[in-house]
Amino acid sequence: MILKLSFTGDIMCSKLQNETVRKKYHSYDVIFDGIRDELKKSDYVCGNLETTIAGEDLGYTQTMDSFNTPESFLSALKNAGFHFFSIANNHIMDRGEEGITRTLSALKKAHFDFTGCYNCKEDAENVFVKTLDGVKIAFLSYTYGMNSEYHGKLLAPEKEFMVDILKRQAPYVKRKLSVKSRIRRLVANCIPSCIKSILRPKRDITFSAGVLDNVDASEINNEDNLCYLNRLHDKIQKARDMADLVVVCLHCGGQYNNEIGQYTSYIHQLLKNEPVDLVIGNHPHCVLPGIMHDKRLFVYSLGNFTFTPRDGWYIDGVLADYSILLNVYVDTESRKISHLGFSIIKNVRDGDLSQTFLLYDLINKESDYIKKKELIHDGQEVMKRFVGYSYEEIKKEYPLC
Repeated sequence: MILKLSFTGDIMCSKLQNETVRKKYHSYDVIFDGIRDELKKSDYVCGNLETTIAGEDLGYTQTMDSFNTPESFLSALKNAGFHFFSIANNHIMDRGEEGITRTLSALKKAHFDFTGCYNCKEDAENVFVKTLDGVKIAFLSYTYGMNSEYHGKLLAPEKEFMVDILKRQAPYVKRKLSVKSRIRRLVANCIPSCIKSILRPKRDITFSAGVLDNVDASEINNEDNLCYLNRLHDKIQKARDMADLVVVCLHCGGQYNNEIGQYTSYIHQLLKNEPVDLVIGNHPHCVLPGIMHDKRLFVYSLGNFTFTPRDGWYIDGVLADYSILLNVYVDTESRKISHLGFSIIKNVRDGDLSQTFLLYDLINKESDYIKKKELIHDGQEVMKRFVGYSYEEIKKEYPLC
């Protein structure tokens, strides 16, 4: 018997998306109308939840870089077919320590599996293992940081167990905005998003416009980080002893950039030397390579699964509205990965609402020749970035060799 696991990219919900759903649709289910049937074909669907679920009193998302989404978003994700979330990411402290505990409570209440954040040391030392048709699969979730350098919210040393982190927390650096920057930010916050999209000039920007890596190379082999890396090593060893398969969900890398930085390469190399079966990377907000190493897959980034194009920190030209749906097929008799496949996903913005679709379906439904050709071209480009080559034939799912 073959077991099908599916992994998606970053699950985000912008201020614009929140407001649009509340005012026009009253349910987040509409976001997933184009992908729900596909996700339901999997036995276990895993995503990277890049928002806190911390309650209205802590303030729902009001900026482009600090997130808190209503609990009803989880209901839509449940209806869409999700089972598990990796929650160690750079936005998990957007509403502080209380935001973490509330998010954990909301996920438990919604009956989701998750890992990467914890309420107590005992939970932090345990490894989450899911048994599916007799196959034991261990999931670990680790992040490079929690944006402490931007918002100044740091976990106290005795509370660092709450998030699985790869390195010391970055110190807060107060940034002084120029008068010009302050005016631009004020204007940006006042102009409705629909007008912004009209006014924003189209830019032919390459990936080099993005962030090369969110961690400076000086953190490589830094002795202050050894305790975190030793904890990662110990947890992987524990997972290996407990499970048939070990999956590491990694939140690391530069944003909007197809170059892989030194720090991210360093972390991936460490993991290549560990007994892991699969590494699923996210955070860069664009599709990056999935590389086979000793018959194991190491993914640098699956891209944005739910995302609002042309909003916030959006950069034209990087195909940030595309992502990969990775399918991992496991033989329940041998309890090993039998083969891999992937589909290409696209976020489509209609007015202020962004929805997630299979690219295959969009291409087949598109009657305009020029638009169809553009979709095919973009899909082939995304495929090249993920596996280094592209198929001429348009398929719902491609084999990953």
